[in-house]
Amino acid sequence: MKIALSVVTSLIILLFLVACSSDENVASKVVEAPVEVVVEEKLEVVEASALKTLVEEATTDVVESVITDTKIDAKSLYATCISCHGVNGEKAALGKSEVIQAWDAQRTIDALNGYSDGTYGGALKGMMKAQSDKLDETQKKAIAEYISNL
Repeated sequence: MKIALSVVTSLIILLFLVACSSDENVASKVVEAPVEVVVEEKLEVVEASALKTLVEEATTDVVESVITDTKIDAKSLYATCISCHGVNGEKAALGKSEVIQAWDAQRTIDALNGYSDGTYGGALKGMMKAQSDKLDETQKKAIAEYISNL
């Protein structure tokens, strides 16, 4: 993780210096010069044109790592569902939906994604679209896992 952060930081600084340079000769010399980058304890020489791709990949890895390391409180997310579905998912929402108690996680994810893209749902489709659109994929997975254990 430290290597990825130092690589990202170094690459961003280099790109910033190149972009902000008013001296075209300095910018062209930097762009033409190979840059040594340490990635996973392996020395690689890359052209400056490949730096943008390296930065994007390293940034994505760091962001995914931060998201994975962050624990989502699924119980708190489910609190918005309680008024319609019940504390344990035991109620048919407003008497019109299926009981979601103990649905497997994939079924819940599929339903939430279906509400978002308009391919799933009955009478409460519009209400659930608004609810599912508030959740990102990580939150949907967390709440689906929570529901599967109700």
